[in-house]
Amino acid sequence: GADIADRLYPDESPLDKDIRLGPHRFKVVGTFERQGGLFGGIRDAAVLIPFATYRQNFSRRKNEVDAISVKMRTTEELDAITPAIEAAMRSDRALRPGERNTFYFETSEDLLGTWRKISAVLFAAIPAIVGVSLVVGGIVIMNIMLLSVAGRIKEIGIRKAIGARRQDILIQFLSESATLSLLGAAIGILLGVGLGAAVDRFSPLPAAVPMWAIGLALFVGLFVGIASGIYPAWKAASQDPIVALGRE
Repeated sequence: GADIADRLYPDESPLDKDIRLGPHRFKVVGTFERQGGLFGGIRDAAVLIPFATYRQNFSRRKNEVDAISVKMRTTEELDAITPAIEAAMRSDRALRPGERNTFYFETSEDLLGTWRKISAVLFAAIPAIVGVSLVVGGIVIMNIMLLSVAGRIKEIGIRKAIGARRQDILIQFLSESATLSLLGAAIGILLGVGLGAAVDRFSPLPAAVPMWAIGLALFVGLFVGIASGIYPAWKAASQDPIVALGRE
């Protein structure tokens, strides 16, 4: 693989060079193109040797095989070749008709089906997770704003004494609550965009954050901020200026 080649021979071609694995010496006859990504990185860090050599020098059981990969030239060959592979494996293991397979195989369609099931479960759980997160976030923002109101009673009294109206106090604290929530939404958007870019860069799965999702996140953040700030803003606007000015 490309990573092994770069590590052992960073400044020269590895072709025709020797590599030692324990007491065994091997000659490099070729290298893979760099695959990259989450799954391609496995091949980048792999070393392939002839199966007969592996079986003779490294395998405790001479016929030990963990897995066999078969690549089709076209997808149309899949339905035809799968039964043939199963028959060959059953014959190799001397399984009689009616006996269960002592092996299993997966096609790309099987893997795709598994991925779809996982995706369905995740997408079903996401609304619940988002809902709980919004409720918890809203409660946190409301508590922060209530603490802010409690610590600024005298300021509220001074503002009212010099002519601030009830709606001015409401708008002030609602604006602060909305700003706090939008700041949290912006941080979440940045984390989401960064995670999407990382998945797109290091895995074969395409990932991107659409603009509508960013807009929706900002809208929801604004809504949660305003909703969470209503009670603290009302409490602040309801303060009696005379009582507020007398508070320490």
